[in-house]
Amino acid sequence: THSIASLTKLMSSYVFLKNIPSLENCNIQITEEDRDTLKNTRSHLPKNQDIQCNKILEATLAFSDNDAASSLSRHVPNFSRSDFIAKMNEQARKWNMNNTYFADSSGLNPKNKSTANDLTKFLSKIVYTKEFKIMDSFSTSKSFLLPTAGKPRLFSNTNRLIREEKFDAVLSKTGYINESGYNLMFMPKQWEKKKKLALVIMGERSSYNRSSLATKLLNKYDCK
Repeated sequence: THSIASLTKLMSSYVFLKNIPSLENCNIQITEEDRDTLKNTRSHLPKNQDIQCNKILEATLAFSDNDAASSLSRHVPNFSRSDFIAKMNEQARKWNMNNTYFADSSGLNPKNKSTANDLTKFLSKIVYTKEFKIMDSFSTSKSFLLPTAGKPRLFSNTNRLIREEKFDAVLSKTGYINESGYNLMFMPKQWEKKKKLALVIMGERSSYNRSSLATKLLNKYDCK
């Protein structure tokens, strides 16, 4: 098994969407308890201020904000943070991801581990869920506006393939911590054309190498 870093956020977002009553009139506040004390990464989202849940999801999936992902784990009604992580692991078992384990909702903990085979199972299952349709639009945003303490700030997707519009995608997520290297899950539009093609890349040495390998493989299978 391999540390998956922020690829974790795909399962976090799915579990959140599956268990909240509705995205309508849904707001979350980022608080001090969401602060990353493990890797000391910094969030650009304002604290103690109502932010629409769809913006929190966009920050989680496209910009990979760790505080945003943390906030998801404590905002499902009647769920503690540990309940939320348990649901993530329970969902992994339901989808026969038997070599996958989640320790947190952001992926900062190197104990979040999986295999390429398990992550492929995840993609093959989630694509047929109603939650996927929401995650699709958020994870493939090239850039988006989010509220900050002052004026709204423009954020860009962490995936170069999305930022440079090299390929049309229905799902995208990058991941990186020191222990994991540079990871990627990417589902091009060809999935919808019955080609059932998706990429899982784990442990690349740099963001550039990750993007180069993904580009090479997507071109090989004639993705657009």
